[in-house]
Amino acid sequence: MCRNTFRHVRRSGGIPSLRIHDDYFAIATFAFQIITFSVMNNWVSFTGGPMGLPGIPQPTIFGWEINSHIEFLILVALLCAVILWISHRIVQSPFGRALKAIREDEVFAQAMGKNVANYKVMIFVIGAGMASVAGAVYAHYITFIDPTSFTVTESIFIISIVIIGGGAIYGVLFWQRLCWLCCLRPCVFWECRALLPPT
Repeated sequence: MCRNTFRHVRRSGGIPSLRIHDDYFAIATFAFQIITFSVMNNWVSFTGGPMGLPGIPQPTIFGWEINSHIEFLILVALLCAVILWISHRIVQSPFGRALKAIREDEVFAQAMGKNVANYKVMIFVIGAGMASVAGAVYAHYITFIDPTSFTVTESIFIISIVIIGGGAIYGVLFWQRLCWLCCLRPCVFWECRALLPPT
């Protein structure tokens, strides 16, 4: 199954994206997201289109039905711990060191015998798998999902956190909390204030 996924990703979006580098690569991924959004937004028979997919049931794990905020918090904390551990193991592994070499100097990595294309596509699949876990939990939490749930705005916010965090695991975690406090908390405050009766 992993081989088939790797092969499909490489044929669809992996190989075309590998022809470009640096800032143009990020722009190409945004373009690929816009194309995917347009397809999902118009494929009504599969995604429901603009109407989305309502009535997503609450998750059940080994007989444990998660239907409260505290239980979702525990689930998310456990998943974050697992993904953080996996990410740390990847960074410390020979695979992660090869990725660091590709990031610093792609030509040098190729000269050392590394198949840069395969490494890039493999990390695409791993990153997409981690993101899909977050998306699945989000969908079960709000019990509704549609194509507008994930737009370019969210992608710009996420990639800005990665860039500011320097690509390091703990740097990204720190800047994620800081950006959340600076960008989202004021919006939540003003939305809650609008609900208060006028004085």
